[in-house]
Amino acid sequence: MSFRHIFGHERQIKQLKRAVTARRIPHAYLFHGIRGVGKWTIARQYAKHLYCRQRADDACDSCASCRKIDHESHADVDFVAPEKGVIKLDQIRMIQNHARVSPLEGEKRLFIIDDADCLNEEAANALLKILEEPSAATMFVLVSARQYQLPQTVLSRCQKVAFAPLKRETIESYLRETGDYDRGNAFLLAAQCGGSIGTALSMNETAFLENKNALIGTLVAADCAHNLADLMKITEIFGSTKETIMDRLAVLHGWYRDVLVYGESGRTDDIINQDILETVASMAECLPRYRAIKALNHVERAMDAIEKNVNKQLTLETMVFKLSHLVEK
Repeated sequence: MSFRHIFGHERQIKQLKRAVTARRIPHAYLFHGIRGVGKWTIARQYAKHLYCRQRADDACDSCASCRKIDHESHADVDFVAPEKGVIKLDQIRMIQNHARVSPLEGEKRLFIIDDADCLNEEAANALLKILEEPSAATMFVLVSARQYQLPQTVLSRCQKVAFAPLKRETIESYLRETGDYDRGNAFLLAAQCGGSIGTALSMNETAFLENKNALIGTLVAADCAHNLADLMKITEIFGSTKETIMDRLAVLHGWYRDVLVYGESGRTDDIINQDILETVASMAECLPRYRAIKALNHVERAMDAIEKNVNKQLTLETMVFKLSHLVEK
């Protein structure tokens, strides 16, 4: 894969290529944006663009340098990732040692650090020292979905490249052109994934659409029956891991958003849950606009609490209890 095969992010790619052409490459980049949006993929293609032996405008994907980078075996390109969720001091010391060695195949050595926000305090301090006294023969690309977790001192020494969520149409095209997705599934996954190709692919692998409709069906049945006991049982559907809970909360957020949009406009072209339009329309009749907005706020507060590692069960039960008072009898 090369830049020409990337879906979306045209502005960011132009920025990177322009810097290479002008030979004004910053010492360190920070690629930041939501998880699964393509930051890591573009970091790899950036490396290939820098070291490709055949083409100046984009990587050829076939020369020895391109193949080595694809296999993470290029002598001048080091890939660093968290080990058990943490980037440790030893990993940064490895970077320090490699940075002392002259490049073997290019003009500079490139270090790509994935999930850079996972640096522990010692590792972050060691990396800062490297960034404060950069060698002319080294370059860095830090990749992060939570750049706010990085020390400000590290952030200030990086040129930032922001990756916005991709448009639904872009993700739908990607799914249809690169995978075995029919138009209906591609549309639904693209609408549900929050602008992240990685999330869309993960959703398909975990039978997301079936789980989504099961959750919404249970919620609607309990809401319409005004049965608090049944509604509280929904917390059992959320699972126990932070990732699963956040996925289920995203489903609820999309659901109440759809109810609000349909209730306000009666339009269906902007609805996320295209596969259950009749259910959306039915709920919009008994959930007024101001209550749909409250529901969205309750879900957003729960998502924020779970992200901050507040007690999961208590957070979900509090959210469901507040939601139970919103549907009109």
